[in-house]
Amino acid sequence: MTIYLSGGSNTLFQAGWVASFKDKIDPSIKVVNLSIGASTTHMSAFRCMHSANLQTGDLLIWEYGINDANQIDWIGYPEDELVKAFEQILIYCARKEVRFAALIFQPRRRELDAKLTSYRKKLHELCSNYGVPYFDVPQEYAAANQGSRHIPEHLFTDNVHYALNPNLMDFIGAGAAALAVAAAVPQCAPASLSTNQELKVLANFSGGKQGIFENRIVRVHTWEPNDEGLHISFQRHGKLLGIIMTATENGGVFDVSFNGTQFKLTAVADEPGFFATLLRFVYLPLLLGRELPFAPGSELRLQWATDPAGAQPHFGFKVPVSDTALKDREARVVAVLIEEQPQVLVQPKRQGSLASKAKSFSRNLFQTIWR
Repeated sequence: MTIYLSGGSNTLFQAGWVASFKDKIDPSIKVVNLSIGASTTHMSAFRCMHSANLQTGDLLIWEYGINDANQIDWIGYPEDELVKAFEQILIYCARKEVRFAALIFQPRRRELDAKLTSYRKKLHELCSNYGVPYFDVPQEYAAANQGSRHIPEHLFTDNVHYALNPNLMDFIGAGAAALAVAAAVPQCAPASLSTNQELKVLANFSGGKQGIFENRIVRVHTWEPNDEGLHISFQRHGKLLGIIMTATENGGVFDVSFNGTQFKLTAVADEPGFFATLLRFVYLPLLLGRELPFAPGSELRLQWATDPAGAQPHFGFKVPVSDTALKDREARVVAVLIEEQPQVLVQPKRQGSLASKAKSFSRNLFQTIWR
């Protein structure tokens, strides 16, 4: 068995909760960290479905609550689209017979408000519907610390990161260790959001030059447009969600064509003082203000732009684009995410008390581990 962790930057810190978690589990168990900072559950779906090798009997612990909530609040990322992506990961794990559990964080701003947000409530409901346990850190912290309505402000370093406080990290590590035991293969009926669509990762393009992007946490195949561009065709009805790409401070600009729509997309990373290559997801309906449906035979094409005028920046990217960035063209395309009608729908299999039993077992075991 391999345990896969899929989350944001809080799951990447060497002195963070993951170190405590590893101390509390069997040291012979392999732990693989799929986490990518400053991204969302759509990136988690890509990592789990495409760039990882999840096998029957493995375990996936998801942690993207802070990142999702921030992009919902900051840039208007549609909440239900992120919840749908979460559900698609559940469906994928069900098909692969991979055990699943959710470790739910939230930003300081929402934490200090001390309310159960609609986003967290929807995650709870999906976990219950699918019979998998979750450890909601704000909720469990309040339960374990009588008189506290929320995690104190001093246990955050900023709005998006927990402080590396040993007691807090041990608390979260114990919760994750309990999840590792209580985790279950998703079994219950799908909720209403995703049952008629299947999230897919497409990474076989025509045209262009292939390469590899690799650092200490990720290794993916990449595509660089040639003079004729890079294109991919769709086989069934569906909709285009976005593009996984690498980005740098000199990433360049793409000319994008899709179903008669043309636009320019900057691939210049907006990370002041950070010069490494980043893996990013561009959610196109948010960028363009509309959904992007396609029919069989529709095509997406990307070419290098020679003029940056009109280039649109997604969150995490910037304009204006310098002459150096336009010329160096360091960005690469990795994959596109789509939704399309599945060939086989997931059939309902309601199992009434499974979720409450799993969650109760998780809490009881957590109390034993933590104390």
